[in-house]
Amino acid sequence: MGLMATLAPVWSAVLGSSAASLSAQLLPAYLGLCWAPWISRSAVLTGLIFGVVLVVFTEPLGLILIEGLFVDLPWGRWPLTLHSAGWGLVFNFAACLLVAIFTRSGPERAHRDRLHNEFSRAHRVDFGGPALRGAKWSLILVWTFLALGPGAILGNSFFSHPMFSDAEARLGVASLWVWQIIFWMIGVLIVWWLAFGGRLSIIETAVQRRIDLEPAGQSMQRQRVPGWISRLLARIADR
Repeated sequence: MGLMATLAPVWSAVLGSSAASLSAQLLPAYLGLCWAPWISRSAVLTGLIFGVVLVVFTEPLGLILIEGLFVDLPWGRWPLTLHSAGWGLVFNFAACLLVAIFTRSGPERAHRDRLHNEFSRAHRVDFGGPALRGAKWSLILVWTFLALGPGAILGNSFFSHPMFSDAEARLGVASLWVWQIIFWMIGVLIVWWLAFGGRLSIIETAVQRRIDLEPAGQSMQRQRVPGWISRLLARIADR
């Protein structure tokens, strides 16, 4: 990375700006592992492909490559002021849910259910009653819309030219900076509330038994190793 930053600083910045957005496309896989056993492996992979493609097409990386090789893309970077990670997750979740509808059952479902049952017994969360649970999720969605989504555009003039007054405030800094700082502090409180109030980050002190997903007396079925891999390994072992 140091060599790339020295010899190709522009491409280093272009690739670095896409790293976080591409990493965010693993969110459906994380949700499927922790909370949603009906999300299958095929659904995760399909959504991941769509998410990565959308991230690339809404970041300078894809714009430079596509416009240099084919045609100019009309939307530019971050269309409608929505971050590329958001565009990727929209199509990622849509494809993931669509595929999950047709693949939610099958031989892998029992394996996923056993894993989630073990998680539920070992790590219990507490989101409260229906009203408190709805308030938490609603607050997260509103915060995401205003802090990360299209609602952040309100911060461009919210404090310098307030809607409720004709006066012009002189802050010494951009209005958007104040907006982002305030929502950053609110985001810290939300994370704290979920981590401790919802017990999402509470570490159990009791000794946990080893999670064993294999049926008693039986080994998990494994796919047969392809012949060319077996022959290659045999040659390496002989040498």
